[in-house]
Amino acid sequence: MLRRLLIRLGCYGGLALPILACGGSGGATCLGWVEDDQGVRHTPESGTENREEAQRFACNGYCREADPQYDAMYRVWLDSPAGDPSVTKDQAIFRDDGLLQYVTVTCANRCLSEVAAGTRRGGVECEE
Repeated sequence: MLRRLLIRLGCYGGLALPILACGGSGGATCLGWVEDDQGVRHTPESGTENREEAQRFACNGYCREADPQYDAMYRVWLDSPAGDPSVTKDQAIFRDDGLLQYVTVTCANRCLSEVAAGTRRGGVECEE
């Protein structure tokens, strides 16, 4: 139960933190980005002062928007008794712990590793 709460808070924090950072202490604002397999760039709408968080936020966005495995898991979830066709791929992670875990841990960590290894294009751009 506690682990589930911490994962949810971390996920919500990942969405809220960039907003707070933009109006925060006046430091650099960093935006991460990741390219999918078709060369489409995925960038969060807002940034953070922390370069590592910025890259993780970009990977989380890529995982929700373009990861083929997440898309398949979402479609299976839609066909399950728990599935709800009115719930988008972005919203589904807040309805199913397995989807949340996949996006924020499994896929995001794989994405970060691929960016670090240079096998997936991505990076962070910071502005003062």
